[in-house]
Amino acid sequence: MDKYLKIFEPAMKKWLAEHYSPEEAKKRWERTVALDDKWIREEGDLGGRKNAMASNMLEAYAFLHSMIRWTEALLRRICKA
Repeated sequence: MDKYLKIFEPAMKKWLAEHYSPEEAKKRWERTVALDDKWIREEGDLGGRKNAMASNMLEAYAFLHSMIRWTEALLRRICKA
């Protein structure tokens, strides 16, 4: 897990716990970590020290993934109503 996902981990796990069963929250967190690892393997270091924006790219991936999941959950609730 990269450093940015570790920074967001407490807030993301809290949100998952508030919106899903413990089993589903754990499953979604594991998927988030797996995707984070996949993106790092695919993208590499994005230039490392040569690219000052490399860390921002990985942070954006983690944030985008969590926002997609949040939106999906919101849409499911709206559609039920």
